[in-house]
Amino acid sequence: MSMTDKRLELNLKEPFFKEDWAFKIDFSKCKNFEELFLYLDKVVIENINVGQLFRDMYKLPERCPLLDTFIPFRGFSQNTLNEFKIDESFEKGFLEILNDIKNTSSSKEKNQKLFDYINSLTVGLRDIALKIINLTYSSYYTYNVSLSAVKDITEPFTNVPNLFIDTLLQFEFLGSNDSGEILPGECKNKIRELYTSSTEDQREILRYIIDRDFKIKMSEKSFHNVLSFTDKIRIIPYQRCEKMDKLNRIEYPALCERKADGKFQNIIYDTLSSSGFTSNRSGKLSHLNVIINELKEFDIATKYFNSIWVVPLVINGEAIIKVPGCNAPDGIFPREIGNGLFNSYDSRYTTFKTLVNKVTDSFSKTSLNRNVEELIKHLLEWYRVAQYMQIEAWNIIPFNSWLGLNSGFDILKSKSYLRDFLAKYKEWCLTNNREIRIQEIEGDFVNNEEEALTIYNNNLKKGLEGCVVKNLKAIIEHGTSTEGIIKLKDFKECDLRVIGYNPGTDKYYGGVGSLICQTECGGMIVSATGLTDDQRGFKRLDPNDSSLGIILKEGWDNNSYNGLIVNVKYNMLSKDKKGKPSLSLPNVVDFRNDVVVAQTYEEIVKGKNKKNG
Repeated sequence: MSMTDKRLELNLKEPFFKEDWAFKIDFSKCKNFEELFLYLDKVVIENINVGQLFRDMYKLPERCPLLDTFIPFRGFSQNTLNEFKIDESFEKGFLEILNDIKNTSSSKEKNQKLFDYINSLTVGLRDIALKIINLTYSSYYTYNVSLSAVKDITEPFTNVPNLFIDTLLQFEFLGSNDSGEILPGECKNKIRELYTSSTEDQREILRYIIDRDFKIKMSEKSFHNVLSFTDKIRIIPYQRCEKMDKLNRIEYPALCERKADGKFQNIIYDTLSSSGFTSNRSGKLSHLNVIINELKEFDIATKYFNSIWVVPLVINGEAIIKVPGCNAPDGIFPREIGNGLFNSYDSRYTTFKTLVNKVTDSFSKTSLNRNVEELIKHLLEWYRVAQYMQIEAWNIIPFNSWLGLNSGFDILKSKSYLRDFLAKYKEWCLTNNREIRIQEIEGDFVNNEEEALTIYNNNLKKGLEGCVVKNLKAIIEHGTSTEGIIKLKDFKECDLRVIGYNPGTDKYYGGVGSLICQTECGGMIVSATGLTDDQRGFKRLDPNDSSLGIILKEGWDNNSYNGLIVNVKYNMLSKDKKGKPSLSLPNVVDFRNDVVVAQTYEEIVKGKNKKNG
C-alpha cells in the first residue's frame, strides 16, 4: 500500500483479544518515524486513527526530568533537617527497636515498645520514623521493584554516603509517582543508585521499605492503632467477606449482590490528586485516572460532592471490561482476561518504549512489518481498555471515615448514598452524551435464605462466580467482616505464601514449573500449578505467531514470587504420600496484593467440605 492510497479500514470485533490478525501493509520501506507516521495515518480500525494513537504516546519524554529533584516530605516539621545527624545514630536506633519488637512474643508488649519508641523521639525524628513506616506499609507508595533488584549489591560503599533523609526523600518521590512519567526501569535504576550509596544500616532499612515489611509480625492495622495519635499513619483499608459457612449470620431482609468478576478498586476522589488504589498493598493504577478525571468533570459541573460531604471520598468496587456483543456472561470479560488487559494498560509506558526501540532498530528491514504490527496491537489494546473499562460499585464512603479503619457507615447507609450519587451521575452522563462508566453492582433485597440461594444458583447457571449477601446494618470496616458480609462461591479457595518454586521442565525448562506454597503456620506445603506462560517467565518468540514457540524472558528471576501471597483454588483437603496435610488439585488463581498474611492450616480446615469464598 502506498502512502497515497485510500486509507485502510478494518473492522475487528475484538482487536485487543484476537491474535491471528495481521495488516497487509508493507512498512519495510519506512526509514524513520516521520515516514512511519504517514503510513500509520492510513490505518483506521473501527474509526480509530492508529497514527494519532501512536503520536499521543510518542510525545512522552524519554525520561522524567524530575527524577533528580528532591521534594519535601508532606507532614514533616520544619526543624527535621537540623535534628537529623549524619552520625547514623537514628538508623541504628531504628533497627534496634525493630529487632527488639521482633524478639518480643506478646502483641501487647510489641505495641507498647513501638509506642514508647515513637514518643521518645524529638518531633523531627518522630516524623522520619513515621515516614519510614508509611513508605514501607502504605499503598500511597509504589516502587515497581522487588528485593532481587538490589541483591547483587554487596560491596560496602567507601565514599561519603548520602544523607539518609535525602535518600528517603527520593524514595517518597519515586513511590508517589502515579502518572506513569517514571518508567519501572528508571525507578529500578534510581533505587539501585540510592541503595549503592548508602551505609549498611541504611541499606537494611531500605530493604524493609522495598520488601514492604519490617518482618516483626505486626500488621498494618496494628501500626495504625498504636500510632493513630500522630495522625500520620496512612494505611489503606480493605474489607474481606466471610465464607459461606457463616451464612447463618445474616438477618433478613438483607442485600444480595452479584459477585463481581473483575479487579478490586478503591477509587479515591480528591480534587487535589489523581490517585487510585486497588487495595491496601498493591498501589496506584493509572487506568483509574480515566474514572477519576471523569469524576472531576462531573463535580465541577454539578458541585454534587460538596453538597453531600467534604471531599475526598472513596468508591469501593471492581473494574471490569464490558464489551457489548462479546460472548461472555453479561458481556463482561472474565477476570483472567480483563485483569491481564488492565495490567497491560498500567505497564504501557514501559512496553511502548520497548516496542519503539524495536521499531527503531528495524527501519528499512522486513522485520519492521512484524514490529509495527505488534505495536499497533498494543495501541489498540490500551485504547480499548480505556474505552470499555467500567466500575461496578457497591460502597461510597467519606475518605477520612474510611481511613479510620471503621467507617461508621453501615451497608444500608452507604447504599443509599451510592444510589443518590449514581442517579445524579447518570443524569449528567446522558445530558452530556457521555459513557456511563460507574454503575451499581447488580443486586436485590432478599427476605430469607432461600431467596439468597436462588440468586446464587441462578448466577452460577449464567457462568458467574456467585453472590455476596450482606446484613443491612453491617459496618464497613477493615479486615474480615464480623457483622455478616458473606461471599457465596462455587469452589474452595485459600491464601498461601510462596516460599519457592519447582523448576520447569520440557518447554518450560529454565522457568517456573509450579510454586511451592505454605500456610502461615507452616503446617501445610503444596505445589500449585496453573501458571500462565508469562507467569512462568516466558514470552512468545513471535508475539503474532504462537506456532514459533516461547523463550525465557531476559533477566527473568524464578525467585521473584518468594514471600508473595497467592490465592489457590482447590478441590478438597487431602493428604500427600507421607500422610501430611495437602490440597487436591491446587491451582493458582491470582496473586493477592491486598493481603500480607496467609491463612493457617486451622483456618483452612474450618472450611472443610464447605464452599469457601
